[in-house]
Amino acid sequence: MIRTTQCGGSENEKPKGTGLHQSWGANPQIPGVRFESPHLESATIFSYTHLEWLEWVRKPEGEIIKIHFTSHTVTVSGTNLRELLLGLQQMAVEWVSPLPRRFAAVVADTTAMVFSIGVAERNEQSPGGSGG
Repeated sequence: MIRTTQCGGSENEKPKGTGLHQSWGANPQIPGVRFESPHLESATIFSYTHLEWLEWVRKPEGEIIKIHFTSHTVTVSGTNLRELLLGLQQMAVEWVSPLPRRFAAVVADTTAMVFSIGVAERNEQSPGGSGG
């Protein structure tokens, strides 16, 4: 089961109207965001103070959000990730964890689903994509 944290609610409370847990949690007073690997084998936490910019791309096979911190880039792949993008923009996302693809069939078509998370060290680059 995947936890969500919502402003004014408990950590285990399901989002109203969906009957399903979302694959990310939101709390407007958090200093950072945690990215978890499948099966909770590892987790990486980044401070929002190191967030530089976000990229969102829709492709035929799904959507990708690239989250650029000062030292690393986190790549999140899935479907319906716009809500996650907006939460990251507001610095309100507490954690992101992938949902195994075998569960995708039981999740509503409009629900954000994260299938993979990658964390990589960044080379010197600017938002325009040129190296430096």
